[in-house]
Amino acid sequence: MVKDRCLSFYIMIKFCHCCKREFKGRKERKHCSKQCWKSCSTWKENIGKGNKGKLKNREDFKKKMSEVTRGEKNPRWIPDRTKLKTKRAGIEKFLIEQWRKNVFARDDWTCQHCKKRGGKLNADHIKPVYLFPELIVDLSNGRTLCIECHKKTDTYSSKVFKLKRSDFE
Repeated sequence: MVKDRCLSFYIMIKFCHCCKREFKGRKERKHCSKQCWKSCSTWKENIGKGNKGKLKNREDFKKKMSEVTRGEKNPRWIPDRTKLKTKRAGIEKFLIEQWRKNVFARDDWTCQHCKKRGGKLNADHIKPVYLFPELIVDLSNGRTLCIECHKKTDTYSSKVFKLKRSDFE
């Protein structure tokens, strides 16, 4: 093997597969020139072999990615959140609706912050459900708030995810 100064890889003396001429080239090269490669019959057989086994179109790719990233394999998988949604979907949904009505009745349909009666009210969990799932239907963990007052609380919408369990104990 001879190391060429201008190239950073090893050059070998080889023989062309088609014309049997001697040439210098890398070890993976089989032909002395492009014309010789094209005149050889094997190049037509090798066309398309680079894509062998690869997905042909976008739908196949989407289907494959869907299978690969489904459920626990997904990088955004949060098992507790899924369990919580599953609980809420069943009998728990009925219990939550009963809890909501009981909170409104206990507070006499009055906002506990501004003391406004009636209107659009929310039953708010004082301790967020995602941190305290065991208190989801506990009446003492509920309060009636109007929408304006509910938006000002730390437990409204996505603000709740910034909180920690230690903030409430």
